[in-house]
Amino acid sequence: MLSGIGPAHDLENFGIPILQDLPVGKYMQDHLTFVGLVFTVNQSDTLNVQTSLTTESVRNYLNTGTGPITSLGGVEGLAYVQVLDSKVPNFPDVELLFVGGALNGDYGLGVRRSMHIKDDVYDVVWRPLHDVPTWTIFPMPLHPESIGSIKLRSKNPYDPPLLYGNYFTDPQGKDMATIIASIRFILKLAETKAFKKVNTKFSEIPVPGCERFQFNSDPYWECAVRALTTTLHHQVGTCKMGPSTDANAIVDAELKVHGIRKLRVADCSVIPFAITAHTSAPCVMIGEKGADLIKRSWGAVR
Repeated sequence: MLSGIGPAHDLENFGIPILQDLPVGKYMQDHLTFVGLVFTVNQSDTLNVQTSLTTESVRNYLNTGTGPITSLGGVEGLAYVQVLDSKVPNFPDVELLFVGGALNGDYGLGVRRSMHIKDDVYDVVWRPLHDVPTWTIFPMPLHPESIGSIKLRSKNPYDPPLLYGNYFTDPQGKDMATIIASIRFILKLAETKAFKKVNTKFSEIPVPGCERFQFNSDPYWECAVRALTTTLHHQVGTCKMGPSTDANAIVDAELKVHGIRKLRVADCSVIPFAITAHTSAPCVMIGEKGADLIKRSWGAVR
């Protein structure tokens, strides 16, 4: 957009000469997660700073690459489930991220700040559980229907862009229904024999601001979701791949920008819609494929 490729009206507002009028930034989708489910257990081998940041764990990590510090954000297990009826049977609509701890595990010093959870909310929901063994599951709806966008803040390249997630704005309300159904799935899962074996108990501390709703009702969970939902930074679609006949497409199947010679885009922005996965590996794949396409176009590979 700063270079003149984007929505003409938006670029004209900043006096940017238009090279190509394309809907850059107009079709953003993202993966969200709800972080407000906390379960306590009667065992102390959950993830927290006391058990993870020990001399032994640091030594194991440096010498053998083992131990709790190797945990990827505390996530110890993944599951793909279908929580709503669909025309496509057995096609997952939610990913569950099992975390062997919760936001209280570092006493609120790090993780919750990265999720922008305010002090008054943290102090009510998580602070009472300091030094209490906990676990949680983050539900991640895979196929959101809400559409967001990214716009320029100014023509200064050092100014961060404006990001409009437009989360939970789909007309049919499917996105909210999916995440509430996933919460109920997790609560039911916590009642199974395997979790009861460690005396799993759901922490029923109401989310501040949602006390006016009956606890565990759909209106309560909608309020809680709007209060404690955060992005997992899987934004896609702002340079959507598609044929030139697609009014929303920016690049073609070879990553070439429509109407511009010798310019390609090779990152997650070309993914046309939210996928049934995280975006790190697909982004690497796009980069590798882009490199092959460029080499082939210059005769570097057969």
